[in-house]
Amino acid sequence: IEQSLENGKSKKPLLIVPKNKQTDWKDEYNLLFPDRNVIIVDNMSKWDGKADNGTVIIASYTALNNLWYSDDAFYNLERTISSINHNRQAIDRYKGDKAREKAKEKQDNENAKILGGAEKGNSKKHLVDKIGIDLLCVDEVHNFNKVFENVYSQTENNEFSGLLEAKSSARAVKLYNLAQHILSNNNSENVYL
Repeated sequence: IEQSLENGKSKKPLLIVPKNKQTDWKDEYNLLFPDRNVIIVDNMSKWDGKADNGTVIIASYTALNNLWYSDDAFYNLERTISSINHNRQAIDRYKGDKAREKAKEKQDNENAKILGGAEKGNSKKHLVDKIGIDLLCVDEVHNFNKVFENVYSQTENNEFSGLLEAKSSARAVKLYNLAQHILSNNNSENVYL
């Protein structure tokens, strides 16, 4: 985070951590970089959405429920996700027209579900692009469960069968959307999971 701030690759990094680790992260960051402004905004419900450039913003996982996207940012996010999933559809192109149509319908439904996650939350108080968050770092990302469900696999049944068949986690979908937004606006950089 600090290197990105010093190199000008980031102006407002967001560090998402478990609620019980927010103070620890702030204390450690201040110990290593005493001149850096670090704020804890918890779940962002009481935060005014303002932070000076160069400020490290520390939030809990539940803050994802209070992040939204402006119409322009949502449109760009929609294009990004459709593009990613379009590339995934290339696997199915040799299965025939009927199978391809079914795969396309499935991907369209998945796109809608993922984008729906960008619209869900507690309030539309904080727009990611208006705040200016341009770097995302997540501590203990293993706490975020599946983003995609029913992922297509070409392998037969083995010890990994069923791992990708769980229901999507709303929190993971919100994180995925935020990561895609930051990547698409920062030359595919500034996401650390």
